Amino acid sequence: MRHSNGSPMLAIFGKYQLPNHRAVQGGILNFELLRPDGSIFSYKTFECEAATAGFHVRTGAECNPGACYNYLGVKEAEVESLAGKKEGCEDDVEFIRVQRPVTASQEDCVSSSDLLRSIANSNLSLNHPAAVALKWMEVPLGSVRVSLGWWSTFDDVYALADWVERTYRDRTE
Repeated sequence: MRHSNGSPMLAIFGKYQLPNHRAVQGGILNFELLRPDGSIFSYKTFECEAATAGFHVRTGAECNPGACYNYLGVKEAEVESLAGKKEGCEDDVEFIRVQRPVTASQEDCVSSSDLLRSIANSNLSLNHPAAVALKWMEVPLGSVRVSLGWWSTFDDVYALADWVERTYRDRTE
C-alpha cells in the first residue's frame, strides 16, 4: 500500500526477510501506519477507528516491550527515562521525544554504525570531526498488531486492507 506520492503507508515489523520466515513468522502482521510524509500515526487512534469499523486489533507493546522497543529503535536508556511515566498499554504515553542523527528517518534505530554513517554523510560544519548533527523526533512506544487465526478468511484480510487504504491513504491528521 502506498500514498499518492509513492511513500509507503505501513512500516511492517517481523522476520519476513529471513529465508525460513515461514517457520519463524506466524500469522501476525505488526506495523506502524505512516502518513505521506513518513511520520507515524497514533496507534491508539488507529485501534479506536478500526474498532468502530468492526476490526479487532491489538496495539501497544503487545505484552512484549523488549521486542517491540527493539523493532522501533528505542534504546535502553530511553526506556529507563520512561520510569514512572509509562505504566502499560493503557496509559496515554504513545511517543518518546528523542534525538537521532539528522540523516535518520523516523523508524531508524541508531547503532554505532548508524552514527558513523551519519558522520560520513553529514555535510554540516559542526566544528569537530566526530560531531553528529542531531534532531529531535517522536519515536512510538507501540505498534498495531493484526493476528490471523484458523477462523480468519482472505475476505477478512481484504476487508481490513481495503478499509486501511480508504481511511488512511493520503491522510495527514
